[in-house]
Amino acid sequence: MKIIFYIVITVVLSTCPQKGIEQMAMKTIAKGELHGAGEEDIQKANLIINSNGDWNALVIQMNTVNKVSENFQELPIDFSKEMVVACFDQQRNTGGFGIEIKSIIEKDDKVLVVIERTAPGPTDFATMILTQPYHLVKIPLNDKEFEFIE
Repeated sequence: MKIIFYIVITVVLSTCPQKGIEQMAMKTIAKGELHGAGEEDIQKANLIINSNGDWNALVIQMNTVNKVSENFQELPIDFSKEMVVACFDQQRNTGGFGIEIKSIIEKDDKVLVVIERTAPGPTDFATMILTQPYHLVKIPLNDKEFEFIE
């Protein structure tokens, strides 16, 4: 039911020419899973990163166990023109989970970030390893309030 809601809201907001509503361009920096059994100490969170200092701190934290930043794309980030939206799921006991920023929609007074979480089905095979899904995207700089919709 949630998936249908996400699809409908994304299609409606992105295809209807409504004044004051615009789909924002986003570029994926990285999407995957952390495998550090919590050693990265990143909690389930939705983050807005708009400075080099905050970005570098997050990259160091993500690289605690594995050098995940080696696979980052769309670098460098010019924080005078761009910002990063980062979504982290909670730590999971198996693989097969995911998180994705489906769309980012700018309205008159705020920015809506539509997120979808996925999980393995009851009969799906999943690796027996601790994982923590994440998705990082960069978008044009924006100073409006952000709201995350799941």
